[in-house]
Amino acid sequence: MADIIPKRLTDLRAFAVNLKAKIAGYQVTFGLTAQDTAQVVGWCEGIIYGVDRGEVVSTYAQEFTAFRDVLLHGPVGSPAQAPPALAADTPPDPLALPGIIPQMRDFLQTLKRHPNCTPAIEEDLWLRAAQPQPPAEIKPVGEAVALPGFQTRIEFRKGRYTGVLIYSRRGGETEWTSLGLHLYSPYVDTRPPLVAGTPEQREYRLMYVEHEQPVGEYSDIFVATARP
Repeated sequence: MADIIPKRLTDLRAFAVNLKAKIAGYQVTFGLTAQDTAQVVGWCEGIIYGVDRGEVVSTYAQEFTAFRDVLLHGPVGSPAQAPPALAADTPPDPLALPGIIPQMRDFLQTLKRHPNCTPAIEEDLWLRAAQPQPPAEIKPVGEAVALPGFQTRIEFRKGRYTGVLIYSRRGGETEWTSLGLHLYSPYVDTRPPLVAGTPEQREYRLMYVEHEQPVGEYSDIFVATARP
């Protein structure tokens, strides 16, 4: 049987926001008690919290890794940086017990079987089986930051992938040069300029690697000017 609950986290969050906003309006239609309605709202709040907080923590982990690597490895001469701050945690009170998805699935299937459930209600509460979604675009995000001494720091979000391949083009070059596979952000490009002592524009693009194989598309090209 096709599942009515989306699997992709962004879709799951949207599903929970919709259900939380509308379930109370169907309390009489389905003969729900106040406790039933509160339970559904609690599940929805738990989903929204889990998805949102997970994104906050994931972003913080990547930002702190970048801070740590510069702190430990430089480059020497980089300006002092304050460590990134993790936003305060404000979980719902009370927070739903573990197992929200299977409990919610069983409850919503009961609603679908209720004699008062109509196609219009199914549409309004998004109780139709979730349609297959196209795969999310696999495309790295990054930026290049010019540092003193003709160095450039390349920052990227690795996500669930092994790492990124970094390619560069500079000066009047027309072909991309591989700078290798990098597992942690940031990477610092320490190559001397093509013309000694002369500022040069450097272009970079990235591609994800998973299980030792390139996957997805190249990132957008990002640019920095390397200077003394």
